[in-house]
Parts: sequence; structure tokens; C-alpha cells
Amino acid sequence: MILYFSVHCPAEDNHAQKEGKMKTMDKKESWNISRFFLGVLFAGVLVLGGCRLTINSFLAPDTVDTGTVITFTLQGYAEDISDNDTLFGLVLQIPDTWTVLSAKVTAPIGMSLAENPTYEPLYTPEAGYQVWVGTGSTHSGENQTITFAVKVLVGEFTGLIGDVESFTVKAATGVYRDGAWNADDPEGIFDFADITGEPHVEEILVTKVLDETAPAMVTTLAVTDLCNGMAQLSWSGYDEEGQGDVVHYNIYQDTSYFNDISAKTPVTTVPLGTFWYRVNSLSYGTEYHFAVTAVDELGQENSEVISQSIIPQEGGTISGRITGNEYGDPLGGIQIDVYDHSSGQYVAGTSTDFDGTYSISNVCPGTYSVKADGGEIYATEWYDNRSNSQDADMVTVESGQITSGIDFILTEFCKADFDDDGDVDGFDMAFFAAEVGRVDCPCAEFESGAVLSSTEVDEIQGLQNEILSLRTELAAKERRLQELVDTYTGTVN
Repeated sequence: MILYFSVHCPAEDNHAQKEGKMKTMDKKESWNISRFFLGVLFAGVLVLGGCRLTINSFLAPDTVDTGTVITFTLQGYAEDISDNDTLFGLVLQIPDTWTVLSAKVTAPIGMSLAENPTYEPLYTPEAGYQVWVGTGSTHSGENQTITFAVKVLVGEFTGLIGDVESFTVKAATGVYRDGAWNADDPEGIFDFADITGEPHVEEILVTKVLDETAPAMVTTLAVTDLCNGMAQLSWSGYDEEGQGDVVHYNIYQDTSYFNDISAKTPVTTVPLGTFWYRVNSLSYGTEYHFAVTAVDELGQENSEVISQSIIPQEGGTISGRITGNEYGDPLGGIQIDVYDHSSGQYVAGTSTDFDGTYSISNVCPGTYSVKADGGEIYATEWYDNRSNSQDADMVTVESGQITSGIDFILTEFCKADFDDDGDVDGFDMAFFAAEVGRVDCPCAEFESGAVLSSTEVDEIQGLQNEILSLRTELAAKERRLQELVDTYTGTVN
């Protein structure tokens, strides 16, 4: 069953706003300085510090079978009362034979909603029922929308196959504040016999069924070598909800091929709703075979499997040094990222030390492009001196080897009101070039949000060259004029 628990608290946006332009003091001085997720699925919004929880609506399926997963939907609200709370929780009354299998917060942050037996004795369940309290830590500050996932197995009841019995599921909320656990909604009520009607109560008809079928085979397993003795198993395409009774997964591992697990013991078990597992301490050069099975509430699993294998490799290292401009000044704190074109993902990264050096280890053997993020002062660059990953020179990493010399010389942005006319535009780039004799400054993102096209950059650079030429010519004429003046003055004297 899925519970949607929407919570909202007023909050202030305390994120600092960054200015869009570089501030300048004396220009030359400024330039010198800058060369440095079948059960209960529960969804909601994070309860922030100082909140009171209320439930607005609670929906559940009318009929279900034993041994299956059902879905609730619960909507609620959190009012900011500016108190001192440290835990928030969902409180459920469910039949004695039902079992909460797992609880997770799936978005936007990773957090578990864990059973908390400390607060369960505070509540009085009705005969034939039990109390389950799942809690999570509160977070003060800005509101964040999150999703909880709580899966519950619908258990058996006394009777014959085909019998139908009605069960009542009730929901409440609680918060730990000011040194005590508080029943927030219904407020102050700890006896479930006193909780009646919507939006806290749902009636469900359960049919007793005979389950003699194991969950379907897991055919979506993929194994990825993470290097350095690690591998990741993923079976994200498996239709867990379609099986109706998966309670956990078994992981099998061997150094030889297998397609049947009847005589094998799983190396570990992971809960339902989990579709990946990371294996550690694998030996380099040894072939490992893995398989995953889905297991139901009776321990039934499909003995036939499709195993996948890998041979773990030792990772390599990429190292280099980052300097700024033609001066060779070391640049510390520059972010370096390694991009894998085959997966379309960044696979490793670090930042430079104070002396501009960096070293990225545990990179799987292969070919990559490397990026240096210049931040707000320097232009971002791909190795070697490229503006995008498609044009970057590829860097090859070999098992156990160091690929050194992946160096960058970053160029400062021309991003300031250099000509003191109150805006940042192409004229500032020309002024910059004229003042310091440089025409290699990359184009800037102006306050309007516009970015110069390549044609405009070429035009500006052409104009910069012309200005430099004219300034050179003007300087020569000024010198000649001064010579003539000096000569004239001397003659007269």
C-alpha cells in the first residue's frame, strides 16, 4: 500500500545570491590577484524542525489476498509551531500476522524510516492487532519534498482457502519534541480504539489463498567491475510489484559458472525494493560468477538462475598540474573530473592541492576525457586545451599504471566592467586586451545572460588585434612627436 504524506512548513530561503559580474578595484591589481526504494509504500515531504503533523486523507485497496503487497495512500500536512523536535514518525495499527518489511525515504535525500520499538509501547492496539512506529530524523531549515517507502507483508489468518475476512488498518502520526513523544494526529490519542473514521481508518477485505509458486526468475542481472576489488550487481528491470509476494532477494557468488542454486547458500540477502548490491574484496584476475533470486514469504525461490561474470581489474591513476595563464601560477581548489563517453557519466574526480597538483586513483582501465572546472575566474577546459568533451584528447588509463602529465593552463575570464561604462559587454574585452596586451581571453557570460557566438568572438579578437596594432602605431607616433618637441625645445634654448 502506498501512503502519500505531504508535509509543508514555512521556511526562509537562506541561500546566498551570487553576483553575476566580477568586481574590480584597480584593474591591474585585480588581474594580478585573480591569477589564484508487496508492502506499504509511504510517500511524503520531509518534516522539518518545529512542525506539527496532521493527516488529511487515507486511501487503501478494498480487497487483497494473503501473502501479497497492498498500497495505502495517505496525505497530510505539517504546521510550523517553532518547537524543538528531533524525530517524526508514522504510527500504524496492522493485524498481528502482518509484517513491515522495510521503510525508506527515496527522495530527495537518502534516509531510512526505521522501526522504533521505543515508542510502540506508548500506544494500545486493539485485540488481534499490533503497533508499528517508523521514525526518521527531522531537519531544520528549508522545506524539502521527500518520499518514504514502507512495505508490509499481508499475513495469513485462520480458515480455509477462499475464506474472506475484514481487517481494519489505522494510521496516526507522532513527533518527539521537548523531551517526550507526542501523538500529533489524532492529537493526544494513544489508544487505537479511540481512533475512528476518516481520514485515519480503512477497511480491507482479505482473501485466504494458497501460494505454491515462487517468484519469477531474475533475468535482468548486470554486473559491473568497479575496479580495485569491487563489483556492482544491478537487477533494476525486475518486476517486483508484478510478483505480488517478494520479501527479499538472495545473492549467490562462485568462481565457476552455475545455473542452479538448489545446493548453494546465498552469500547475503537484501530487502525487497533494493535492486543493487556492491561486492567487495574480490581478487584481481579471478573470474567471479553472480546470480540473484527473488524470495517470497514462504521462502520459495526459483532454483534456475542466469549467472553473470566479471574478472576484476586493478584501477589506474590520472595525475597532473593546473596553472593559470602564461605566468605559471599554481591553481589550488580547481575541480578535476573524469568523463566516460561510453556510459555518458563522470566516473571520478578530485580537486587540486595548493601547489596545483592533483591525482585521481581507482579509475577503471579505459579511455576518458578529463575536465578542469575553472569556476568563476577561469575558463573551464577539457584536456588538451579543448572547450568541450567531444573535441577533447582522450586519456588512456591502464590497470595498475599512472597516467601522468595531464596538465592544464587555464585562462582568466574577461568578465568585468573594464571600461567603466556601467555594463559588461564585448567592449570590455577589447579594453582588457588594449590594457594588458592579451587577446586570448575567453568570451564571458554577460549580465543579460547572452553568450557571445564564435563569430562574435572572432570579430572581437580581430578588433582587439587592430586596437593593439593601432596602439603600437600611436605609441610610435607619440614617441616621434616627443622627439620632435624635444629637438625643437633644445634648438630654441
